Amino acid sequence: MNSARSIIFSNEDMGGSSTTKESTPSSMRVRLAREADIVGIAKIWHEVYHLSHGEILPGELLKYRDYDSFERRVPWDLARTIVVERSDEDGTSSVLSKETNSGYPKSEEKTISRGPEEQCTTSSDVVKNCESGCIKTCVSSNLVGFVSTKFNEVMHLFVRERGLGAGSLLLRAAEAQILANVQATSGKQETQEGDPHCSLKEGKTKGAAQSREKSENGGESAVQAFLYVADGNFSAQKFYEKQGWRYAREEVSHREIFDENGNLSTFPLNLLRWEKTLVKQDLKNDMTKNE
Repeated sequence: MNSARSIIFSNEDMGGSSTTKESTPSSMRVRLAREADIVGIAKIWHEVYHLSHGEILPGELLKYRDYDSFERRVPWDLARTIVVERSDEDGTSSVLSKETNSGYPKSEEKTISRGPEEQCTTSSDVVKNCESGCIKTCVSSNLVGFVSTKFNEVMHLFVRERGLGAGSLLLRAAEAQILANVQATSGKQETQEGDPHCSLKEGKTKGAAQSREKSENGGESAVQAFLYVADGNFSAQKFYEKQGWRYAREEVSHREIFDENGNLSTFPLNLLRWEKTLVKQDLKNDMTKNE
Protein backbone atom coordinates (compact mmCIF):
# COMPACT_ATOMS: atom_id res chain seq x y z
CA MET A 1 0.00 0.00 0.00
CA ASN A 2 1.43 3.37 -0.95
CA SER A 3 1.77 6.00 1.73
CA ALA A 4 -0.73 8.84 1.83
CA ARG A 5 0.23 11.91 -0.12
CA SER A 6 -2.07 14.88 -0.44
CA ILE A 7 -2.62 16.75 -3.67
CA ILE A 8 -5.61 18.97 -4.32
CA PHE A 9 -7.85 18.34 -7.32
CA SER A 10 -10.80 20.21 -5.88
CA ASN A 11 -13.06 23.18 -6.12
CA GLU A 12 -14.77 25.28 -3.42
CA ASP A 13 -13.92 24.23 0.14
CA MET A 14 -12.80 20.67 -0.50
CA GLY A 15 -11.01 18.08 -2.61
CA GLY A 16 -7.73 16.28 -3.01
CA SER A 17 -6.02 12.94 -3.37
CA SER A 18 -5.10 10.54 -0.61
CA THR A 19 -2.80 8.01 -2.26
CA THR A 20 -0.36 7.78 -5.13
CA LYS A 21 -0.80 5.08 -7.77
CA GLU A 22 0.67 4.42 -11.18
CA SER A 23 -1.88 4.05 -13.95
CA THR A 24 -2.98 5.60 -17.22
CA PRO A 25 -6.13 7.45 -18.26
CA SER A 26 -6.90 4.56 -20.64
CA SER A 27 -7.69 2.38 -17.62
CA MET A 28 -10.23 4.92 -16.38
CA ARG A 29 -13.96 4.82 -17.12
CA VAL A 30 -16.07 7.98 -16.78
CA ARG A 31 -19.83 7.57 -16.34
CA LEU A 32 -22.89 9.08 -14.73
CA ALA A 33 -23.37 8.25 -11.06
CA ARG A 34 -26.20 6.00 -9.96
CA GLU A 35 -27.91 5.26 -6.65
CA ALA A 36 -25.59 2.34 -5.91
CA ASP A 37 -22.66 4.80 -5.86
CA ILE A 38 -23.96 6.93 -2.96
CA VAL A 39 -21.95 5.21 -0.23
CA GLY A 40 -18.79 5.07 -2.34
CA ILE A 41 -19.05 8.75 -3.26
CA ALA A 42 -19.69 9.73 0.36
CA LYS A 43 -16.63 7.78 1.52
CA ILE A 44 -14.38 9.50 -1.02
CA TRP A 45 -15.87 12.91 -0.20
CA HIS A 46 -15.42 12.49 3.56
CA GLU A 47 -11.93 10.96 3.35
CA VAL A 48 -10.41 13.38 0.86
CA TYR A 49 -12.11 16.43 2.34
CA HIS A 50 -10.43 15.97 5.70
CA LEU A 51 -7.07 14.79 4.34
CA SER A 52 -6.70 17.75 2.01
CA HIS A 53 -8.41 20.57 3.91
CA GLY A 54 -8.16 19.68 7.56
CA GLU A 55 -5.49 22.33 8.12
CA ILE A 56 -6.79 25.16 5.94
CA LEU A 57 -10.49 25.33 6.78
CA PRO A 58 -11.87 26.78 10.03
CA GLY A 59 -12.63 24.33 12.80
CA GLU A 60 -16.09 25.84 13.14
CA LEU A 61 -16.91 24.38 9.71
CA LEU A 62 -15.00 21.11 10.03
CA LYS A 63 -17.00 20.06 13.08
CA TYR A 64 -20.08 19.79 10.86
CA ARG A 65 -18.30 17.64 8.27
CA ASP A 66 -18.76 14.14 9.65
CA TYR A 67 -19.41 11.17 7.38
CA ASP A 68 -23.20 11.28 7.81
CA SER A 69 -23.31 14.88 6.58
CA PHE A 70 -21.67 13.86 3.32
CA GLU A 71 -23.86 10.81 2.78
CA ARG A 72 -26.98 12.93 3.33
CA ARG A 73 -25.84 15.45 0.72
CA VAL A 74 -24.78 13.07 -2.06
CA PRO A 75 -28.35 12.32 -3.29
CA TRP A 76 -29.08 16.03 -3.75
CA ASP A 77 -26.78 16.24 -6.76
CA LEU A 78 -26.69 12.60 -7.86
CA ALA A 79 -28.42 13.33 -11.17
CA ARG A 80 -25.65 15.82 -11.96
CA THR A 81 -22.76 13.74 -10.64
CA ILE A 82 -20.15 12.00 -12.77
CA VAL A 83 -17.79 9.35 -11.41
CA VAL A 84 -14.52 7.93 -12.66
CA GLU A 85 -13.57 4.36 -11.87
CA ARG A 86 -10.61 2.15 -12.59
CA SER A 87 -11.24 -0.93 -14.73
CA ASP A 88 -10.26 -4.27 -13.23
CA GLU A 89 -6.91 -5.65 -14.34
CA ASP A 90 -8.63 -8.51 -16.15
CA GLY A 91 -10.71 -6.04 -18.10
CA THR A 92 -13.97 -6.57 -16.23
CA SER A 93 -15.93 -3.70 -14.82
CA SER A 94 -19.12 -3.18 -12.89
CA VAL A 95 -20.66 -1.01 -15.60
CA LEU A 96 -21.16 -0.91 -19.32
CA SER A 97 -20.91 2.61 -20.73
CA LYS A 98 -22.40 4.23 -23.77
CA GLU A 99 -22.16 7.75 -25.12
CA THR A 100 -24.93 10.28 -24.57
CA ASN A 101 -25.73 13.50 -26.40
CA SER A 102 -24.22 15.55 -23.57
CA GLY A 103 -20.80 14.06 -24.25
CA TYR A 104 -20.23 11.86 -21.21
CA PRO A 105 -21.08 8.20 -20.63
CA LYS A 106 -24.27 6.86 -19.17
CA SER A 107 -23.99 3.63 -17.21
CA GLU A 108 -25.98 0.45 -17.56
CA GLU A 109 -25.64 -2.10 -14.79
CA LYS A 110 -24.57 -5.61 -15.64
CA THR A 111 -23.78 -8.61 -13.48
CA ILE A 112 -20.09 -9.45 -13.21
CA SER A 113 -18.09 -12.21 -11.61
CA ARG A 114 -16.19 -11.15 -8.49
CA GLY A 115 -15.61 -14.52 -6.89
CA PRO A 116 -17.36 -15.96 -3.82
CA GLU A 117 -20.49 -14.16 -2.70
CA GLU A 118 -18.91 -13.65 0.72
CA GLN A 119 -16.65 -10.98 -0.81
CA CYS A 120 -19.66 -8.72 -1.07
CA THR A 121 -20.22 -7.18 2.33
CA THR A 122 -23.74 -6.36 3.45
CA SER A 123 -23.13 -2.61 3.19
CA SER A 124 -21.85 -2.96 -0.37
CA ASP A 125 -24.59 -5.21 -1.73
CA VAL A 126 -27.27 -3.98 -4.07
CA VAL A 127 -30.50 -5.92 -4.45
CA LYS A 128 -32.40 -5.27 -7.66
CA ASN A 129 -35.84 -6.56 -8.61
CA CYS A 130 -36.14 -8.01 -12.08
CA GLU A 131 -38.34 -10.41 -14.00
CA SER A 132 -36.41 -13.44 -12.78
CA GLY A 133 -36.55 -12.32 -9.15
CA CYS A 134 -33.89 -10.64 -7.07
CA ILE A 135 -30.28 -10.60 -8.17
CA LYS A 136 -27.41 -9.47 -6.00
CA THR A 137 -24.44 -7.58 -7.38
CA CYS A 138 -21.52 -5.86 -5.73
CA VAL A 139 -21.21 -2.10 -5.76
CA SER A 140 -18.08 -1.16 -7.67
CA SER A 141 -15.13 -0.73 -5.33
CA ASN A 142 -13.13 0.88 -8.13
CA LEU A 143 -14.42 4.45 -7.72
CA VAL A 144 -11.51 6.87 -7.90
CA GLY A 145 -13.31 10.20 -7.82
CA PHE A 146 -16.41 12.21 -8.69
CA VAL A 147 -17.54 15.63 -9.80
CA SER A 148 -20.91 17.39 -9.44
CA THR A 149 -22.22 20.42 -11.29
CA LYS A 150 -25.18 22.75 -11.00
CA PHE A 151 -26.04 24.98 -13.95
CA ASN A 152 -22.73 26.77 -14.71
CA GLU A 153 -20.91 25.81 -11.48
CA VAL A 154 -18.48 22.98 -10.81
CA MET A 155 -19.63 22.25 -7.27
CA HIS A 156 -17.56 19.33 -5.97
CA LEU A 157 -14.52 17.60 -7.44
CA PHE A 158 -12.79 14.93 -5.35
CA VAL A 159 -10.13 12.45 -6.41
CA ARG A 160 -8.93 9.68 -4.11
CA GLU A 161 -5.74 8.64 -5.93
CA ARG A 162 -2.98 10.55 -7.66
CA GLY A 163 -1.34 9.64 -10.95
CA LEU A 164 -4.38 8.26 -12.75
CA GLY A 165 -5.36 11.32 -14.78
CA ALA A 166 -8.74 11.16 -13.06
CA GLY A 167 -8.86 14.83 -12.09
CA SER A 168 -8.48 16.01 -15.68
CA LEU A 169 -10.99 13.46 -16.96
CA LEU A 170 -13.59 14.54 -14.42
CA LEU A 171 -13.09 18.24 -15.05
CA ARG A 172 -13.50 17.83 -18.82
CA ALA A 173 -16.65 15.80 -18.24
CA ALA A 174 -17.96 18.49 -15.86
CA GLU A 175 -17.32 21.20 -18.44
CA ALA A 176 -19.31 19.22 -21.02
CA GLN A 177 -22.10 18.75 -18.50
CA ILE A 178 -22.22 22.49 -17.75
CA LEU A 179 -22.72 23.25 -21.43
CA ALA A 180 -25.58 20.73 -21.44
CA ASN A 181 -26.98 22.20 -18.20
CA VAL A 182 -27.21 25.72 -19.58
CA GLN A 183 -28.63 24.57 -22.89
CA ALA A 184 -31.28 22.48 -21.12
CA THR A 185 -32.36 25.39 -18.90
CA SER A 186 -32.41 27.98 -21.67
CA GLY A 187 -35.71 29.81 -21.48
CA LYS A 188 -36.75 27.98 -18.34
CA GLN A 189 -36.85 29.03 -14.71
CA GLU A 190 -33.83 27.65 -12.83
CA THR A 191 -35.59 25.90 -9.96
CA GLN A 192 -35.55 22.25 -9.04
CA GLU A 193 -38.35 20.73 -7.05
CA GLY A 194 -37.17 18.26 -4.47
CA ASP A 195 -33.75 19.92 -4.12
CA PRO A 196 -33.53 20.72 -0.37
CA HIS A 197 -30.64 23.12 -0.76
CA CYS A 198 -31.93 25.03 -3.78
CA SER A 199 -33.18 27.98 -1.70
CA LEU A 200 -29.80 28.24 0.04
CA LYS A 201 -27.85 28.76 -3.16
CA GLU A 202 -27.79 32.49 -3.82
CA GLY A 203 -27.57 33.86 -7.31
CA LYS A 204 -28.13 30.59 -9.18
CA THR A 205 -30.95 31.86 -11.38
CA LYS A 206 -29.09 35.06 -12.15
CA GLY A 207 -25.89 33.19 -12.89
CA ALA A 208 -27.51 30.76 -15.29
CA ALA A 209 -29.35 33.60 -17.04
CA GLN A 210 -26.06 35.46 -17.50
CA SER A 211 -24.52 32.33 -18.97
CA ARG A 212 -27.34 32.02 -21.53
CA GLU A 213 -27.11 35.70 -22.40
CA LYS A 214 -23.42 35.38 -23.09
CA SER A 215 -24.07 32.38 -25.31
CA GLU A 216 -26.87 34.03 -27.27
CA ASN A 217 -25.10 37.37 -27.74
CA GLY A 218 -21.79 35.74 -28.58
CA GLY A 219 -23.24 33.89 -31.53
CA GLU A 220 -21.70 30.62 -30.37
CA SER A 221 -22.17 28.05 -27.65
CA ALA A 222 -20.17 29.91 -24.99
CA VAL A 223 -20.80 29.56 -21.26
CA GLN A 224 -19.14 31.38 -18.35
CA ALA A 225 -18.46 28.59 -15.85
CA PHE A 226 -17.16 29.05 -12.32
CA LEU A 227 -15.98 27.15 -9.26
CA TYR A 228 -14.61 27.91 -5.81
CA VAL A 229 -11.20 27.09 -4.35
CA ALA A 230 -10.27 27.44 -0.70
CA ASP A 231 -7.71 30.14 0.10
CA GLY A 232 -4.39 28.38 0.65
CA ASN A 233 -5.26 25.52 -1.67
CA PHE A 234 -2.29 26.17 -3.95
CA SER A 235 -2.29 22.74 -5.59
CA ALA A 236 -5.88 23.24 -6.72
CA GLN A 237 -5.08 26.66 -8.13
CA LYS A 238 -2.16 25.23 -10.10
CA PHE A 239 -4.32 22.38 -11.37
CA TYR A 240 -7.16 24.63 -12.54
CA GLU A 241 -4.78 27.12 -14.13
CA LYS A 242 -3.26 24.28 -16.15
CA GLN A 243 -6.79 23.33 -17.27
CA GLY A 244 -7.46 26.83 -18.60
CA TRP A 245 -9.29 28.31 -15.60
CA ARG A 246 -8.44 31.80 -14.30
CA TYR A 247 -8.77 33.46 -10.89
CA ALA A 248 -11.61 36.02 -10.82
CA ARG A 249 -12.03 37.31 -7.26
CA GLU A 250 -12.53 36.46 -3.61
CA GLU A 251 -16.09 36.30 -2.34
CA VAL A 252 -18.24 34.87 0.42
CA SER A 253 -20.02 31.61 -0.35
CA HIS A 254 -22.61 30.09 1.96
CA ARG A 255 -21.83 26.38 2.36
CA GLU A 256 -24.53 23.93 3.43
CA ILE A 257 -24.23 22.34 6.86
CA PHE A 258 -26.44 20.35 9.20
CA ASP A 259 -26.49 22.14 12.55
CA GLU A 260 -26.46 20.58 16.03
CA ASN A 261 -30.15 19.76 15.70
CA GLY A 262 -29.72 18.14 12.29
CA ASN A 263 -31.39 21.02 10.48
CA LEU A 264 -30.10 22.37 7.18
CA SER A 265 -28.28 25.66 7.54
CA THR A 266 -25.35 27.54 5.98
CA PHE A 267 -21.84 28.56 6.96
CA PRO A 268 -20.29 31.71 5.38
CA LEU A 269 -16.84 31.03 3.96
CA ASN A 270 -14.42 33.27 2.07
CA LEU A 271 -13.46 31.43 -1.12
CA LEU A 272 -11.57 32.17 -4.32
CA ARG A 273 -13.75 32.22 -7.41
CA TRP A 274 -12.23 30.84 -10.60
CA GLU A 275 -13.85 31.12 -14.03
CA LYS A 276 -13.54 29.70 -17.53
CA THR A 277 -15.39 30.49 -20.73
CA LEU A 278 -16.51 27.18 -22.19
CA VAL A 279 -17.06 26.91 -25.92
CA LYS A 280 -18.71 23.76 -27.20
CA GLN A 281 -16.51 23.32 -30.26
CA ASP A 282 -13.30 23.97 -28.31
CA LEU A 283 -14.32 21.48 -25.63
CA LYS A 284 -15.13 18.85 -28.26
CA ASN A 285 -11.71 19.30 -29.85
CA ASP A 286 -9.99 19.13 -26.47
CA MET A 287 -11.74 15.89 -25.52
CA THR A 288 -10.89 14.39 -28.93
CA LYS A 289 -7.21 15.18 -28.45
CA ASN A 290 -7.26 13.40 -25.12
CA GLU A 291 -8.93 10.21 -26.32
